[in-house]
Amino acid sequence: MTVRPDLRAAIDAVPPRGYRWWYVDGLSADGRRGFTAIFLVGSVFSAGYYKRATRGEDVSATEHLGVHVVLYEDGKELAWTTSEYPAAALSSASFEGQPRLRIGRSHLTWRSDGALVGEIDERSAPVFWSYFGFGRSMRGRFVLTPGPETSAPEIELTRNARGEAHRWQVCATHARIAVEFDAPRFRFEGRAYHDSNWGEGRLEAAFKRWSWARFHGDEGSRVLYAVEPRDGDPRGFVIERGAAMGPLPARFGPTALIGWGLHAPDHFEIGDGATVMRPEVARVIDCSPFYARQVLRLGGAEGVGEYLDLDRFQRPGVQFLLPFRTQRRRWS
Repeated sequence: MTVRPDLRAAIDAVPPRGYRWWYVDGLSADGRRGFTAIFLVGSVFSAGYYKRATRGEDVSATEHLGVHVVLYEDGKELAWTTSEYPAAALSSASFEGQPRLRIGRSHLTWRSDGALVGEIDERSAPVFWSYFGFGRSMRGRFVLTPGPETSAPEIELTRNARGEAHRWQVCATHARIAVEFDAPRFRFEGRAYHDSNWGEGRLEAAFKRWSWARFHGDEGSRVLYAVEPRDGDPRGFVIERGAAMGPLPARFGPTALIGWGLHAPDHFEIGDGATVMRPEVARVIDCSPFYARQVLRLGGAEGVGEYLDLDRFQRPGVQFLLPFRTQRRRWS
C-alpha cells in the first residue's frame, strides 16, 4: 500500500513561502515511453511565487498551486505542461471515503486497496504559446499499484539556521503503472515510483543543487538522493528495500553542458570506501535551464533520475523565461 496522506493536515502544515508536492513517474519496459506527474501546493518553480517570496511577502502556498505533467517517447517530449492555479482551484475533500487531492480539473486519489489513481485534464503548449493560454488538450489517467516494497521512513534532507526543515518520503518504492491518455493518444505499462517532498521555506534558499535516481532489480529497489545544502557539505541518503540510510558523504561528478545553458554532472556518488554507490548518466531525456531528467546506470541496473540546479533557477534570465513555459489557469 502507498502512504495515504491526511491531505487537509498536510496542506494546513505548509507555512507561507513553503511547499508540498506529490510526485509520480513511470517508464515502459522497453524504455521508449515515460511519464511524470507532480501536484504542488506551493509551486516552487513558479516565477510569481518566487518573486513574491523574495520580496518578503508572507504569501500562502495555496495561492500558487501547480500541476506538472510530461509524456515522453523515444527520448523526446510528446506533451508537456506546467499549469499554475489560484487557491480556489484546490480541494482536499475525500471521494467515496478515500483521500483525494484536486487542483483544477486534475486530481489524485489514494484508494483503499493501496493504488494511487490520477486523472489529468490540462493543456499542453510549446514555449511562449503557454503564456497566452494556447495549447492542445492533455487528458488521461494513470493507476499506480505498489509492489511488496512500499513506503520508507520520512527523511530530513536539511534544516537551515532559521530552523526551516526540508523533508522527503518515498511513498511507493517499487510499483507498477498503467498510463492511458486519449489526448494525445499515449499508453504504456511499466515500472513506477511515488514520493513526496515538503519544506518550511523556499527550496532555493536551502539547496544549491541535488541529484537523485531510482533503480529496480530482481533483488529489490534502491533510491539514491544527493543534496548540496547552502549551509553545509553535500550529503546523501539511500532507501533500499524500504530501509533508510544516511546522511552519508556525497560528491557530484564533473559537469558538462547538456542544453539550455545547463551544466550537469556526469555522475554522483554516495558513501565512502568500498561502499560507494556511483550512478552514471546514460542519457538525458528532458532538459530545461535549471533541470534535467535522466536515465542513469548503477552496476547492471538502469534507472530514472533528475538533476536540479537551484543557483541557475534564481538567475534573472531564467526567471524571465519561466512565465513563457507556464499555463496560468483561472478558476472560480
